[in-house]
Parts: sequence; C-alpha cells; structure tokens
Amino acid sequence: MKKSSNPVHLFFFRAILLIVIGCLVALVAAEEAHKINLQKSSSDAEKPGPILKDLILSHAYTVDVEKGELAPITYTLTVPARVRIIVCAPNDPDQLYRILIWDWQEAGPQTVMFDGRDQGGYPLDMSKCAFWLDAYNKGNYRPNTIELKPLTTQDLILGKQGPHDHNRCFEDKCKPSQIRFVGFQNVLPDPSDDIFPIKEDVVLSGVVNIKARVAKDARGYGDMTGYGVRWMVDQTLIGAEYYERESDGEFEFQLDTSAFPEGSHVLRVSCCDHYDHIGVYSVRVSFKEKR
Repeated sequence: MKKSSNPVHLFFFRAILLIVIGCLVALVAAEEAHKINLQKSSSDAEKPGPILKDLILSHAYTVDVEKGELAPITYTLTVPARVRIIVCAPNDPDQLYRILIWDWQEAGPQTVMFDGRDQGGYPLDMSKCAFWLDAYNKGNYRPNTIELKPLTTQDLILGKQGPHDHNRCFEDKCKPSQIRFVGFQNVLPDPSDDIFPIKEDVVLSGVVNIKARVAKDARGYGDMTGYGVRWMVDQTLIGAEYYERESDGEFEFQLDTSAFPEGSHVLRVSCCDHYDHIGVYSVRVSFKEKR
C-alpha cells in the first residue's frame, strides 16, 4: 500500500522552495543590473567630452569693416586639436568666403581675429554669412589611414561624401585647395577665342565664359572623386556644379553680366572635393554694358 504525503509538510516544502527560487532570481537580477550599470558607467567614462567649448563669436557678426575693427572669436580647446574656422553662406559651407584657420592648436583658451573680409580682402555682408567650426583631437591623429569609398549617385549630386575624419587624411591632402581664376572669354555680343586675365577691376561685358583652375599640389582628393564648384557674384550663388575627376581641376562657367547692375562686384569661386577639402578665390571686377 502506497504511503500518502503529509499535507502540512508538503505546504512548508513548497513555501521554502518558492523562497529559495525567489532569492536566486533576485540575485541574478541584481547581478545583471550591476553588470548593466558597470557597462553604462564604462561607456560613459569612455565618451569624449567636447573638444571645443566656451565659444563666443557674436561680435564677428557686427564687425565694422570701414572702421577697421577686428572681432575676436574666442573658445577653449580641452585637448590639442586641428581646428578649422570658415566663413560661408548659411546652410552651405561649400559656398565659401573665407578660411580663418585650418591648423593645429594647443589645449587651452584660443583667440582668432576676424576683420569682416573675405579671402581676397573684400568686405562681406555679415547678414548673409555663417561661421562653420570643427576640431579634431590630436590624440586620435592617424594620418594616411583613410579608406576612399566608391561614390554613389547621391554623392555625385551633393558633391560630397559626407562626414569625414580629417585625422585620417594623408597629411599632404589635408589643407585648403588652391583655386584661382585663369581668365575669361567673350561669348556675346562679340565672341572671341582669346582668353583674357581676370585681374583687379577688369571690365566684363555681355556674356563671358569664366575659367578657373585648382593647383595640382593642393586639390585634396579631387583627382579621385571630382569636385563640387560654387560660382558667386558678390554673395549671390550663380552656379553650383559637379565636375568629374577627368576635368583635371579645370572649371568653366558662363556668366551673363547683364543680370547684375553695372558697376563694381566681387567675383568668387570655391571648390571642394568629396572629402571636405575646400578653397576659395575672389577678385573685384566691373560689369559694364556694351553700347
């Protein structure tokens, strides 16, 4: 005959078993929570703080060029870094007006002076300008390790690969592109094959072809990726074009001077490869209608 279990004993056994299981679950949960907290703390500890902080550049927007004012742009670097500060069009850093600094700086307080002028020394309308700043930690400097990626259709349209770590560039590439005007050809009303130099206060009339070139030893990765080029009259964008690498750094744009008032203007051209190496050139010219 099978002996039956004591109900009281069975109740206490089940209760003790549930308590033990509950303790084990609590211990495991606590251990997992401890691990998660440790991982979060480690992750947070490894996150770098801001490289550039305490930025003040408000006076740079109100600098009086006619009075010869200089506006200080101040900031603090938490680590030694390669710093770049540019003046450009709002929402378009490739529509470039001035490179204020693109160089290594030590940690600590820094000041860069701005005189309200573009790369060629011509006054800027600061109401149409923005500042673009970036800084790259010198401790992460790993030159000559960049991996050039194939360009997508979107890259070609936008003229840029996207965010790029300048700490990985080949050092001879990580500098401003040296772009210059080569000259112009008259198209209308008196077409000519002659190329005339674009120099200070040269007179341009009718429709002209503007030619520019970027120096072979200062064109970033343009030979591999092509170039995005911005053409400007004063601070008005008149053309944004992509030139394939086969262009060999030679650019041309057709300008109708009759679309602008007669008189003095600043002609600008800026270029950028797909890895954010930029350059700009400007010269004052005069537009005059042929009569």
